Amino acid sequence: MMEKILTLLVGLLIALGGWSLSRTFELSTGQAVLEDKVERLEMQVRLMDEKMDEMFDMDEEIMKQHEDLFKKLENSGIRATKQRRVLAKLIFDKGKRHISAENLFDEVKREERKISMATVYNTLKQFTSLGLIKEIVVDQNKSLYCNNNQSHYHLYIEDEGKVIDIPTKNIDLDIPSIPACLQLHDIDVIVRIRTLKDKKS
Repeated sequence: MMEKILTLLVGLLIALGGWSLSRTFELSTGQAVLEDKVERLEMQVRLMDEKMDEMFDMDEEIMKQHEDLFKKLENSGIRATKQRRVLAKLIFDKGKRHISAENLFDEVKREERKISMATVYNTLKQFTSLGLIKEIVVDQNKSLYCNNNQSHYHLYIEDEGKVIDIPTKNIDLDIPSIPACLQLHDIDVIVRIRTLKDKKS
């Protein structure tokens, strides 16, 4: 409809002598540019809608997979926010592993999620306090977080910064008697190893 009106208007102006063919070309070019911009904008909107649908479906899937975890959060007075759901997926959906806050934040950015580093730290601390994950202090300035809730110890390879789980049966501990007024809460064993340097060097 707009094209018909435009064609009629241009024809009228040419008939009256107040319009030139070059002006007509400029108008047509301008319209084509405008239509191209509108088409690009509509495409971006469609892509954003698709992305939002994917993220919504992913959040629903996360809720189903980690229903027990989120119930435990809510029972402890901690809301299962979208950010916590995304972090839970990243922590628990890749098998047993040990991850630092910095590495987890890198994974968040690759997922194109808007979660701050402070939220990552706070969520890890909350999950640790609830016993969902375990903090491993490998040195004074570095902690890793373990998502393996089974009883085990850790082997830390200092040269590689790598942590390996060790079954508790592989290490014998002589635990001293505990006073009746106290209760054993946890046992954390980290065996540290490093590459043997060549004596000739």
